[in-house]
Amino acid sequence: LSRLNTIWKGFINMQSVAKFVTKAYPVSGCFDYLSEDLPDTIHIGGRISPKTVWDYVGKLKSSLSKELCLIRFHPATEEEEVAYISLYSYFSSRGRFGVVANN
Repeated sequence: LSRLNTIWKGFINMQSVAKFVTKAYPVSGCFDYLSEDLPDTIHIGGRISPKTVWDYVGKLKSSLSKELCLIRFHPATEEEEVAYISLYSYFSSRGRFGVVANN
């Protein structure tokens, strides 16, 4: 990751689960305005089944009016790894993905 450009840095917060500083790295898609579009804190408001997510992504692929980009989050420092792993474990143990609650 050290060779990749960071496209965003901020907090990920899921109340009563974890809050940590993270960096976002590009994976796929267009990232021209992503640093402006993302807020300082990404609030996770709930859980969703992976099947629901992938069904939705499948529909987006054929849409001409929607744009899809994929980013990877990584803890900003070694100290942030504990909270990062805690949030990851929370979702992994339930077989769910997180839902962003920001408007």
